[in-house]
Amino acid sequence: MFAFVAVLAIAAGLCLGGKITRLGDVEIPRLMFLLASLACGSLLVFPFATSLRSIGYLPFLLTLVSYGLLFCFLWPSKRLPGFKFVGAGAFLNFLVEVFNQGRMPVSLAGLPEDVVSAELGKLAGSLTHQAIGPNTRLAFLADLYRFRLPGLRSSMFSVGDVVLGIGIAWFIIHVMVRAFPQTPVNGSID
Repeated sequence: MFAFVAVLAIAAGLCLGGKITRLGDVEIPRLMFLLASLACGSLLVFPFATSLRSIGYLPFLLTLVSYGLLFCFLWPSKRLPGFKFVGAGAFLNFLVEVFNQGRMPVSLAGLPEDVVSAELGKLAGSLTHQAIGPNTRLAFLADLYRFRLPGLRSSMFSVGDVVLGIGIAWFIIHVMVRAFPQTPVNGSID
């Protein structure tokens, strides 16, 4: 979904007369924290991750570490356009995952019976997602909405993902259209 949002934002930025090259001029602080967060989160997705389920609390800890690194990246970037929305969306996703054993609850409502049983099987083995059930907390923040592009598999998204997407789009369009003022060599702001 976020790749689709980024492509739409770039297209909107170009339509508004922006320049795509301006995106490469932005210096984003602590980018290594973002990369470390993504690496930590992807440990839960790789095929060997199912062996982590036997450790019990380890997936929950990896989720906490992953979000901790993400927030270390986002905090100094909060003054960049759209990044407050990115932080708010990430925090909403963090909340629902923390209150549900480090896994994002997913709605299976509206799916055909045969698809539901297949998805339940996948979710039972997932370390990152779980089906919404009677014990799900903060279900209104879960992956409740379906997104599908023609010819592609549908994916689910949450309110936090929407807020995050708004922040990403805002950042891309703002940078492409308005850019950032150049900082003088002496470091002072005119």
